[in-house]
Amino acid sequence: MERLIRSALILFCLCGLVPPVHARPAGPTELARGIDAIVDAPRFSRARWGIAVVSLDSGRSLYAHDAGRLLVPASTAKLFTAALTLDRLGADQRTATRLLARGPVHRGRLDGSLVLYGMGDPTLGTETSPHWADDLAGQLAAHGIDHVHGDLVADDTYFVGPSTGAGWEVGDLLGAFAVPASALGVDENAAWLTLAPGPSPGSAANVSLDPPDGIPVISSRLLTGAPASRDDLNLYRPPGSDTLYAFGSLPAGAPPRRLHLAMSDAARVAGEQLQAALARRRV
Repeated sequence: MERLIRSALILFCLCGLVPPVHARPAGPTELARGIDAIVDAPRFSRARWGIAVVSLDSGRSLYAHDAGRLLVPASTAKLFTAALTLDRLGADQRTATRLLARGPVHRGRLDGSLVLYGMGDPTLGTETSPHWADDLAGQLAAHGIDHVHGDLVADDTYFVGPSTGAGWEVGDLLGAFAVPASALGVDENAAWLTLAPGPSPGSAANVSLDPPDGIPVISSRLLTGAPASRDDLNLYRPPGSDTLYAFGSLPAGAPPRRLHLAMSDAARVAGEQLQAALARRRV
């Protein structure tokens, strides 16, 4: 099953390749309209942008938006990576997520392991590929396989390397903006944690995760504080650990808190989602 790499990165890639300029070319261009549509989107109403696009062939300014404004830079190395990918592979490049059989198939029975082999598709579980697991399970059933006498293996070994950025602090690794890179992942390798005060002061706070297996173990000592008391929420997951620790307190009557956190092992979550899809197909 193949998935298309998103081409929306193109506009952002161009912005990271050039030195700053201070003049915007006269007259609207397709490039300018495309970038302006992103900059002016309501969801970015609180964002600040500094953009400059220059032709590497002619040196002519193609677009600028507050190019001379002093800003704290965001992480930009990803722009060069995306630009190189688009230049060498093209925007129509497709990447596959495969099901492989490690053993013979006879009369619908696979005698051996079924391998979910990831090759770096970042779209599994997103709005681009929300039903990826059922699609793969359907393809397996269409090939006449209705029984697997072996393990289901979630394989993320297609590429190896550091899963997190060098020099990142431990506190950074908890958030969804710092998810580990992996060849097999799902839901952008992140899960939503919801925390809400309990029914009365002193009672345990309610803690839930979606998907629930995104972090296997949640050890919570988070309590409900007095109404209008200080919010004292603390979260910690040791590097490499599958356990998230929550402690402190939330004021009684406070609205639920929803946080986006990095999964501890996205490949395992992908495997579990495929396993559930196979069960729905009675495989």
